[in-house]
Amino acid sequence: MCGDSFGVMAGVVLLVASVASGDIGGPLFPPPGDVTAVSEGKGPAFEGGRTWTYTGHASQDIAAGLYYGKWSEVAIAASMNGDPDGDENAIEASEVLQFAGFDGNEATWIGEAEAFVSDGKGFPATGVQTRFRMLVSTLDGSPIPFLDPASIDESFPAGADAVIEVSGDFRATWFFEARLDEADPWEPLNPFYNDLQTPPDGPGTRTVSAAAYYINTPCNAADFSPPLGQLDIADVTAFLQLFESGDPAADLAAPMGVFDIGDIIAFLQTFGSGCP
Repeated sequence: MCGDSFGVMAGVVLLVASVASGDIGGPLFPPPGDVTAVSEGKGPAFEGGRTWTYTGHASQDIAAGLYYGKWSEVAIAASMNGDPDGDENAIEASEVLQFAGFDGNEATWIGEAEAFVSDGKGFPATGVQTRFRMLVSTLDGSPIPFLDPASIDESFPAGADAVIEVSGDFRATWFFEARLDEADPWEPLNPFYNDLQTPPDGPGTRTVSAAAYYINTPCNAADFSPPLGQLDIADVTAFLQLFESGDPAADLAAPMGVFDIGDIIAFLQTFGSGCP
């Protein structure tokens, strides 16, 4: 043990003038820890959409800074016209929906697709407006507001669009919708398509959507205390407590098993190097 460690560290801590932050890790799915994800509903393109219920988030992940939203590496898309090569599962670049913003606990993406619709003579390609909505709430129905990822941390992956901060169990409901004209009401995409006069052997519909988790990653070996990804006075305090109790987590320098000034110097060097 080093009985005067608090005194040694106190003078150094006064030199810490700013907080250093780490990076947001992700997208992650399955979620970190032992989170359970259960889905209900026929699908996001049908009446009622699809609801995912996420439970069992670890308190340490929440304390680190845990977020949920669109998978940044997956494009949200809807197709109704198949592919020139006959691949009905193909998604064209023009069918990818673009982020349109969020309002409270609802985030929206909009786009366009084509369907082969009868005009009495044939089945010409007809433009269709498409929309994807994601709504999030607590298990008791209280809305959870979406946030701009950039307002949380600039290290969020591009394409996350909108996220919620996870503070416990929650539900997310996804809807794919379509309409022919702005004056028309939005309808669930599959029933909408089935009501159109399309070829008997038409290509059907296909949708793509995915969500993921994001989490603050530890900054470095000096990042002992939440929020992870941030070096501040809480990390100093946590290290000192571990050091004084002889916890192996604070044994940062040789000789291992001995808690001395070498461990304090190693912590200070790591802390002082900041986040990568």
